[in-house]
Amino acid sequence: MDEMEQWDDVLPVGSVLRSGKREYRVEAVLGKGGFGITYKVSAMEQVGRIPVRVEFAMKEFFMDGCLRDASGKVSTADTKGEAADGLKDFISETRRLNSLCGQCRNIVPVDEVFEANGTACYVMEFLDGGSLADYVKKHGALSVGAAKKILKPVADAVAFLHCNRITHLDIKPGNIMFRSNGEPVLIDFGLAKHYDRRGNATTTVRTLAYSAGFSPAEQYVGLKQFSPQSDVYALAATFANMLTGKTPPEAIDLEFSLNDWSVCLPEEVRPAVVHAMAYSRKDRTLSVCDFVKELYGNEPSVVEKPVSQPVAEPTVESKTEVIGEKRKTKVLDVKGRPYLPINQERWNKLVKDYKFWLFIVGVGLLVAVVCRLSINSQTEDVRNTIVQNQENKTDSKETAHQIVIVEGSETYNVNGVKFTMVPVEGGSFTMGATQEQYEETDGDYDVLEEAKPTHKVALDDYYIGQTEVTQELWKAVTGNNPSGSKGENLPVENVSWEDCQEFIKKLNKMTNKQFRLPTEAEWEYAARGGRKSRGYRYSGSNSIDAVAWYDVSSKCKPHEVGSLLPNELGIYDMTGNVEEWCYDFYGDYMSFSQRNPKGPSSSITDFHIYRGGSCYSHPLLSRLAYRNYGKPGDCSNIGLRLVIGETKPSNPNGKEATKN
Repeated sequence: MDEMEQWDDVLPVGSVLRSGKREYRVEAVLGKGGFGITYKVSAMEQVGRIPVRVEFAMKEFFMDGCLRDASGKVSTADTKGEAADGLKDFISETRRLNSLCGQCRNIVPVDEVFEANGTACYVMEFLDGGSLADYVKKHGALSVGAAKKILKPVADAVAFLHCNRITHLDIKPGNIMFRSNGEPVLIDFGLAKHYDRRGNATTTVRTLAYSAGFSPAEQYVGLKQFSPQSDVYALAATFANMLTGKTPPEAIDLEFSLNDWSVCLPEEVRPAVVHAMAYSRKDRTLSVCDFVKELYGNEPSVVEKPVSQPVAEPTVESKTEVIGEKRKTKVLDVKGRPYLPINQERWNKLVKDYKFWLFIVGVGLLVAVVCRLSINSQTEDVRNTIVQNQENKTDSKETAHQIVIVEGSETYNVNGVKFTMVPVEGGSFTMGATQEQYEETDGDYDVLEEAKPTHKVALDDYYIGQTEVTQELWKAVTGNNPSGSKGENLPVENVSWEDCQEFIKKLNKMTNKQFRLPTEAEWEYAARGGRKSRGYRYSGSNSIDAVAWYDVSSKCKPHEVGSLLPNELGIYDMTGNVEEWCYDFYGDYMSFSQRNPKGPSSSITDFHIYRGGSCYSHPLLSRLAYRNYGKPGDCSNIGLRLVIGETKPSNPNGKEATKN
């Protein structure tokens, strides 16, 4: 029997679906689960002047209660309205995922989301390296080193989702696919939920499912409060699967036997896995970052090379029970051969055969970029001081500008490492989600929801770092370098709020000064350009390419500080590169006017603010007003910028450091 005949209600091969962007032809059915059907599709794309048929993967929403008529149109027949609500959730969650597209290489890129045939679909990269489930099935139990190489990029992807308050809820070997080069990619966001700062879902809470052996106990009874810890459990269970070659026992069976079962794990990683797979969330590892810290210790955290080519043909099924139903539903992993958007061999042939036309197109694009940068250069008072480009300094071959000299700036020297603080003249501004931050469509959810209401803020004079703290400076003060991507003039990263306090304490002792983290208000005022602000969407321009290393331009890695254009005050990289810790506890904005605000005096959650977006950030998440926050021990892709001035923030225990 043909594989397609095993599934009911699928679109037949040859079916055509049209979005506003492309016309897709169904080539094969890859799998069907409780909430959707995954297809192999193709569409025509122009490569220069050459039309090329490109392959994608496409997921169609089709849950229990949906019916398809002879024309292919889908209707919801359930009386409870679960399918209709599920469709709304599907559209909202996938559009949110689409807005993050390209921000993290190890999350499958969602190319577009569209509605057709009475339902919705999302189109994504077609991966050709097989699944982790099949890799383990073929090779058996992996060594600790091999398992860690696979786990770390996936953990980074999950941590990125959590930074955007998205929980995946279906992490398992069958949902981790490989590119042809062995790079792991997290797929299938059919169960993913976006939640607010209190852990409540921002979309209608629909029927949830669990994957036996990989889902935590709370998922068996239906989640009402969402947190990263559910994914931490699944990530640890996936790691255990790699090390043993076997599916872990179900969470409900592990309540009294976790220690007994864990003896099958290598002793060196057992404590970290047991902690991450604790039955109760309150006893479980708090975050992916904490799990990685426990697992890797002082080992290098960067995967130097991908694992060897995994097996290509997925065959494994996993059983998923739908909560609230009396029966069990089989949820099949993606089947068939996954693939890249453009077959690599075909692409190489095109480049070779049509290199002349590709050269012409490339020159045209280069001219267009140069023109765009020229047109959008809005900080002429600063840029007139920029001298000729320096020699290339990094492996990325980026072109760095000489750091501008700002009148009134102060330069400090610590163990031979110099850093500059630029003056910020005090003044008033409107803080938060101001009108210019909304000049592009945000989709179905508001990325600036945390930046409301807008409110007037007045600040006194202060000095702020012209660049982010570099790895060279951090090492000169602390003697170590925790960054993943190494380079003296790269911004330090992977430092927690607590790490920053220790760094500043040592720096102040060495310099006899009073450096500190900026308050959130100080950070935003300086990023907006202070008294010289021209009302840009990003720090220094409405063109993100001119001033920021973000997901597309950065290739998802940090770049040397000061290598792009500064903002109106001569400050670099306040948009992009690495996110930057602020001193403040996280809290809701107040609508009344404030002077030298310091944020809440305490926090129930102990969350601290960080701002600015990073080299992984989509432009939507790089807006000047966008807020993010994390536990003081969180560290992934976060750095810092120094401030010195008379206005002192509250100290961490909520007591005022000084009275104004």
